Amino acid sequence: MMRRQVTTAILLFLVVDVLSQTTQKPTTTKKPTTSKPPTTPKATTTKKPSTTKPPTTTKAPICNQQNFEVLKSCCKGSVGRFFTDAEITTCTKGLSDRRLLTFTNFNFHSLYDNNNNFVFDSTATKNAIGPLFAVNECLFRLKNNLIDASDNIIYDNIVTLITPAFSANMLSAGAPPAVASASLPAEMTKLCKTVVEAMVPKTMTTPYNSTSTATSLTRPFLLMQCLKRTPLDSCPPTLRTTTAACTTAAANLKICGYFNTTVTYLT
Repeated sequence: MMRRQVTTAILLFLVVDVLSQTTQKPTTTKKPTTSKPPTTPKATTTKKPSTTKPPTTTKAPICNQQNFEVLKSCCKGSVGRFFTDAEITTCTKGLSDRRLLTFTNFNFHSLYDNNNNFVFDSTATKNAIGPLFAVNECLFRLKNNLIDASDNIIYDNIVTLITPAFSANMLSAGAPPAVASASLPAEMTKLCKTVVEAMVPKTMTTPYNSTSTATSLTRPFLLMQCLKRTPLDSCPPTLRTTTAACTTAAANLKICGYFNTTVTYLT
């Protein structure tokens, strides 16, 4: 009897133990909390002090890209034609690919390099000039009285040559007779003589066409270029047209000079 009671007590203990285990909630293991690393403060960027930009300087014009012929429309009247088409045709034999304007307009600035420098006797200049020296010497000799026996230009006769053309062109443009008959041709010639006579050499050998070269006087061409250039920026006030385009072109013409007088070939 005693043994049965002990057994019963043991069984009751086991039942109670099992029940207590099934009713108890399982304990969940918490994940260890990972502490975030301390956030480093953002670096404060020091603003650069604002620098005042220097004033922008106007770039010098590239002379060989300019078209100064537009200045003719800024002045009612120019120096006019010095030589006839027949004379030019006579002096351009073998140059059928050349236009008459090549020998009559101001275009010396086209010989400058992109830095506006000009080396008179460089190979590049000689090739660019080509037959222009020869053609202009021929034109001067056709007139019979523009070059003396020593191959010097007779400047008094140059004034006689250009004055009628200048006056007729100015009158046709509507200039008052007093303006058209003024002493500007003589003043132009005097100025150009000073510029041209300072240039050396007096003669130069340049290509004439694809098969030949010519040794020619340089000053007839240089003088014609100077005489064609001068009226472009010395227009009488009564004939002047003032526009932004004219003002810019006139300013650029002054910068580009007659024959770029900033280089040493002028003394």
